[in-house]
Parts: sequence; structure tokens; C-alpha cells
Amino acid sequence: MKRRKFTAAFKRRVVLEALRGEETVRSIASRLGVHPNRASNWKAEAHEGLLEVRWRCLPTARASRRTAKRIGWWSACTPGSAS
Repeated sequence: MKRRKFTAAFKRRVVLEALRGEETVRSIASRLGVHPNRASNWKAEAHEGLLEVRWRCLPTARASRRTAKRIGWWSACTPGSAS
């Protein structure tokens, strides 16, 4: 049996539907033909990534906006950025 490869777009679709909370991860996974554990893992990974971006974007006394721009964090914190 060959391993299935999922595109980033498909994973994003699963995660966004799971984060909306309108359905359970299990029902989303069943509807889209993915194992529930895999969908849960993708959701957890996305959540961890969002927390990391949010943590980097929190303003602190040491890292002003100017400093954040200089070290490259600002692009990840602004809406519409490619990061």
C-alpha cells in the first residue's frame, strides 16, 4: 500500500474547518477521508504555530516595533504578510 501525500492546501482546509469548531475533528476527517488522528495532529501543529507567531508578535519593553522590523519579526505579525 502506498502512502498518501496531502497538499498544503488540503491540510489547511482540514485545519481551518477544525479550528472553526462547527464540527468535530472526527466528523471533518471522516467527511474528507483522513484518519482522525492525522487531522488532530495537523490541528495541534497549526495551533502551536499560531501561538508561536502570536508570542513573537507580543509587544515588550525590549522589542519595540522598530526592533521587530529590524530583526524580521514584524512581517510575520502584520496582516497580509507573505510569511
